[in-house]
Amino acid sequence: MGALIAIRRFFDRLPADHPFAFVFAIHIAEDWVPLVASLLAKTTPLHVQLAGLRRMLYPRDLLVVPADGIQYDERAAPGAQAHRLSIDDILTTLAERYHRNIGVIVLSGIAAEGAQGCRAVLSHGGRVWTQSFDSCQFSSLPRYIHDHCDVSYSGAPEALAVHVMETVAARPAQYAGPPWLRGQT
Repeated sequence: MGALIAIRRFFDRLPADHPFAFVFAIHIAEDWVPLVASLLAKTTPLHVQLAGLRRMLYPRDLLVVPADGIQYDERAAPGAQAHRLSIDDILTTLAERYHRNIGVIVLSGIAAEGAQGCRAVLSHGGRVWTQSFDSCQFSSLPRYIHDHCDVSYSGAPEALAVHVMETVAARPAQYAGPPWLRGQT
């Protein structure tokens, strides 16, 4: 629950018209993912989606991904057993897709994982930030990432939101926008 509290604090401080898309990877039973997505949809101005194959991300999207909960292997033969994606898989895939346009914010958690994926993000020119230990409900995950990766910033969720807006240059959109916002002012 620490990450849910932290992400809510983060989004409460982020301006509603920000140009960012988010992927929220969380260790949670797959049955609980729709409930978490519903809660986030009701409490944030973001367009919340459940993870699925070949999802497009647009500004102000929030994709909820159950870590170890998505079975996926596009190379597998039809009917073959797919593997479950880990946090490292998710981060590495995003790094390979978005290169320097990706940043990772590691929030409160009890796991000891993600360092490989964070290193992939860094190798593609992205950033890795963590929630400050004193602001976490559970600090072992941010501590683990801090100890195993080049973390360039740590702060409370509210400070992380401010830091995102201050340091990540917003680029003009090169597309018409997400389908659900086209034609709206």
